[in-house]
Amino acid sequence: MIIRPLTESDLSFIAAEKTNFHDGWNMEMLVSSFKTGRFFGFIAVEKNSPIGFITYSVALPTADVESVYVKEGQRKKGVAFALLKAAEDEAKSKGVEKLFLEVRESNFPAKNLYRKFGFNKISERKKYYGDESAEVFIKEIYL
Repeated sequence: MIIRPLTESDLSFIAAEKTNFHDGWNMEMLVSSFKTGRFFGFIAVEKNSPIGFITYSVALPTADVESVYVKEGQRKKGVAFALLKAAEDEAKSKGVEKLFLEVRESNFPAKNLYRKFGFNKISERKKYYGDESAEVFIKEIYL
């Protein structure tokens, strides 16, 4: 598996896979975000085919992890952990001191991954996803 930085040409893969999310991001929003210079990410590739991605936005001294996604059949193989590590390392090099993310309260596999990676739950947003609350996590990065 190769983890490489996100490029604008990767956005079509992300937009296609975003149909698995309920956040409403589309290709136009991804391109617009990418062009701000504050939107970053990584793609996991295996056998020349993308199998996952992470995106995050920076507003120093913090960054918000927007999405972490791994294709079905590639999960539980360390892909998401590797993507998180790449994003954390890059964010740290940009001067980020704290990473934030939100996750559906029912997404136990993701919450377990985030805890294993060193994130801690700090709050909850009631009915954030309409039908379900979001849990907010933070990880402090020391420079």
